Amino acid sequence: MKIYDEETRKLEAKLTGEDAPIPGHSSRISCVKIDKENPNIVVTGGWDTKVLVWDIRGKNPVRAIIGPRIFGEAVDVFEDYILTCSHSEETPMQLWDLGTGLKVTDVAWESGKTSVDTALLYCGAFSKVDGSLMLGAGKITNECKIFDRNHFDDHVATIHGITREIVCADFSNQGNMFAIAGGDGYIRVFLTSVIA
Repeated sequence: MKIYDEETRKLEAKLTGEDAPIPGHSSRISCVKIDKENPNIVVTGGWDTKVLVWDIRGKNPVRAIIGPRIFGEAVDVFEDYILTCSHSEETPMQLWDLGTGLKVTDVAWESGKTSVDTALLYCGAFSKVDGSLMLGAGKITNECKIFDRNHFDDHVATIHGITREIVCADFSNQGNMFAIAGGDGYIRVFLTSVIA
């Protein structure tokens, strides 16, 4: 993986994980996120059921989370937390500690009234301004669920009735909106004020 400076377009770092105590990815990398509070920290997720935390000042991962199978933009970082939305029926949405790599909790995706108990997730994100909301979306249920980060035992909103999988979802930079898009060819934009 290569990191470039946006202004100069010069290569800043090449992260390989070769011959390291924590090896790099062994399959496709689906998602890359930079920690906004510490731009030297990069988190990646991929098909190999690994989420890796890298420090770009070195070439190797500094931490590994084993388990989440990341198939899209399904990793996010906010403050001391990593959110993973996995292509897994058992634990589709999880919260991790950025500093230790230890699991904070499994988010109760199956809460609420869905036709089936689980989903295979393609995307996930924290709200940009304060990270108080988390969303995840994917296939099987074709739903987007939003959770309060401080009360993740039940979702606060569900967007359902979508006919195809949701492959992309994110909050606006101002935090007042979020959008979802997927296999049905529509982009849907919602106000976060309707779920507050």
